[in-house]
Amino acid sequence: MKLGLGYGHDRLENARRRALYADTCSYRSIESILKNNLDQQSLSELEPDEVLPDDHENLRGSDYYQ
Repeated sequence: MKLGLGYGHDRLENARRRALYADTCSYRSIESILKNNLDQQSLSELEPDEVLPDDHENLRGSDYYQ
C-alpha cells in the first residue's frame, strides 16, 4: 500500500504484473521495478522475438523413436 501511495495505483499494478511474469513477487522486487521504471516498459519486450518453426529438417517425429 505504501508503494501505491508513492508511485500511484497504475504503476503499482504494472509492477505487480511484471513481478508475476518474472516470478519475483516480493516487496523488494516490486520496489526495484518501480524505482528503475521497469513498470513502464511493455511485457512484450520480455518475450522472445523468434519463435522456433514446427517443422525443421533436424526435428524428429514420434515415428523415429519406435
